Amino acid sequence: MKDERIHTVHIQDLAKSYRRKHALQPLQLKLMKGVTGLLGPNGAGKTTFMSLLATLVKPSNGTAQIYGHDLIDGARDIRSLLGYMPQRVNVPGQLTGEELLLYAASMKGIKDAAARKQEAERVLNEVNLLERSGDRLKGYSGGMRQRIGIAQALIGQPRLLLFDEPTAGLDPSERIRFRNLVRGLGQERTVLLSTHIVSDLDSTCEYVVVFHKGRLHFQGTLQELADQAAGKVWETIVSPLQAEEWYAKRLVVSGSREGDGMRLRLIADEIPTAEAKSVEPTLEDGYVAVLKENML
Repeated sequence: MKDERIHTVHIQDLAKSYRRKHALQPLQLKLMKGVTGLLGPNGAGKTTFMSLLATLVKPSNGTAQIYGHDLIDGARDIRSLLGYMPQRVNVPGQLTGEELLLYAASMKGIKDAAARKQEAERVLNEVNLLERSGDRLKGYSGGMRQRIGIAQALIGQPRLLLFDEPTAGLDPSERIRFRNLVRGLGQERTVLLSTHIVSDLDSTCEYVVVFHKGRLHFQGTLQELADQAAGKVWETIVSPLQAEEWYAKRLVVSGSREGDGMRLRLIADEIPTAEAKSVEPTLEDGYVAVLKENML
């Protein structure tokens, strides 16, 4: 039987510390083909984890097998099969979009000039920037720079794709376009999508992992994450004054004005008021429930 590790990403006790700060606690995780969402608040360790998998930093402990290559000994081989979009996309403003992607194609080992140009045009079309390919990057808006960052990650048809907060700065239509693109990519590749926006996962990912303060708190399907809040989600209408008290004392997921009162959706182990009604949990409810002990 063929070793499945050549088709997956296996993480074993992977950890990263900076002096006395533990950015990532020892982690056990397996990423299969498809789209996995990496969810967590800012500072949860998501970017550290991405940087480790992208071989940009070395782990303090542990390792990973990425499509059969060791994270440390096989770093060069890993870089040849991955595409990475960092959280902050810094681009040389004097280059055009096409020039940047031609350079990226060269770095990916595409030697033929015609093939490099064809690949650059393909990814520019994927992110809806083909018509602006001749413009210098210094004239690109923030959203356009995000899209060129996505494009360079797609060069060379990588088997492992790492996107760190890719939808930041995208307008609604481009966010939808990106979600559709990622959904298609996940059919043949392993995609890890880092975000703190729960809605980015709902229509894109098959699996989700939740980080908080450098620790893994959950891994499973989207439905399994929502189920973490089963029987714990309530809706109730209270006065604005009471609402302020609930926000201070309870885990209010959302609130909206209704007449003279406030309709609150909250997480609680027991019914919070006699008038409260139990409701079906959403992905966001499950996320809050998983991190409940850390958010009180």
